[in-house]
Amino acid sequence: MLFAFFPILGLTFFYPIFVLLRSSWVKHPACRYGVIAAISLMIFVGIDALHFEYHLFTSTLSTTVFSIYAVIPFVFFLIREQMMQDAQLTRENSALAQELQVTQDEAKHDFLTGCYNRFQLEPSFERFAGLAEKNGFPFSYAIFDIDHFKEVNDTHGHLGGDQALRGIAEIIQARIDRRHIFIRYGGDEFILLSLHHDLAQMALFCETLRAAIEATMGGITMSFGVSTWHGAGDSMHSLMERADRALYCSKEKGRNSVSTEGETECCTICANANPENHR
Repeated sequence: MLFAFFPILGLTFFYPIFVLLRSSWVKHPACRYGVIAAISLMIFVGIDALHFEYHLFTSTLSTTVFSIYAVIPFVFFLIREQMMQDAQLTRENSALAQELQVTQDEAKHDFLTGCYNRFQLEPSFERFAGLAEKNGFPFSYAIFDIDHFKEVNDTHGHLGGDQALRGIAEIIQARIDRRHIFIRYGGDEFILLSLHHDLAQMALFCETLRAAIEATMGGITMSFGVSTWHGAGDSMHSLMERADRALYCSKEKGRNSVSTEGETECCTICANANPENHR
């Protein structure tokens, strides 16, 4: 029986051992453990066959079981390699998730000032309006722009204008909290959504911002128009329209001021005015 067994055993193990020996152990370090496991297993299987056929060994236990110990380093190496691959994959996934988050944040924010861009206005309005309706919070809106911004660009150049926009954004961002959403609407126009602020509180807060900008920005001033949310039936368009009219009132008052939707000054003019022509 053994005359057939040992050639089959040799063919079964010698070729895999040959392939493992020919492989690059630098690129494939598992090959070294595979060689040890294959040779050990072949030896112990041969010993076990001699014991079974000729009873050459007095041991009552099959020696093949000891070949398991030769396989253990190979198994542990494979487990270690798998754990290292899993850890590497986890790190790569974490890095990709961080890059995706950064990309998403960049898509939401204005690259120049760091505040939200205009595409965040509608979802922000819906979120604040939902919270205000659900919890009975007041919710107000302000639109404001730089007075005579064209003159700022003409005097200081477009880089100077960009610096002014960044400076104004920094002043406002330093004074707002999670109750506010600060948006650059376009050009020199900004929007501020404020939860927990009624019309009077919003006007007072905007006056604080206006005074800080006037005191800090070296002659650059801003005009504000303020409106407040009137409940579930009040749309974003209506809220913006009332604030636009209030902003025009601030322009008519000489700029560098805060006006609210409740003011009667300029109302006759504002009702028929196109605010886009007065910024």
